[in-house]
Amino acid sequence: MSQKFFATVQNKMHWAAHGHTAAEIVAQRADWIVKLDDFLKLSEREILTHAGSISHEIAAAKAETEYEQFHQRQLSESSEVEKHFEAAVEKLKQLQFGKKQKTR
Repeated sequence: MSQKFFATVQNKMHWAAHGHTAAEIVAQRADWIVKLDDFLKLSEREILTHAGSISHEIAAAKAETEYEQFHQRQLSESSEVEKHFEAAVEKLKQLQFGKKQKTR
């Protein structure tokens, strides 16, 4: 009973958004895959016939590892704003040092 309810809600939402039911969208996507394969054949290269060989878990783990490395680099490097701030502080120090030199 609850599956039928959620399927009905899903279809009503799809219909309201773009005028197609969920099943119609799946059928259209299947037709699109055939058209895409026909287009890709023009390259005369091998066409992927499956979803790939890397599992979602492996891909997610790889993405997390890569992001962590990226994040650590971001934390260790100054941002453009920080670089400008550091340059302004250095310039201010030089101006203050110059004033001290003149007052002596």
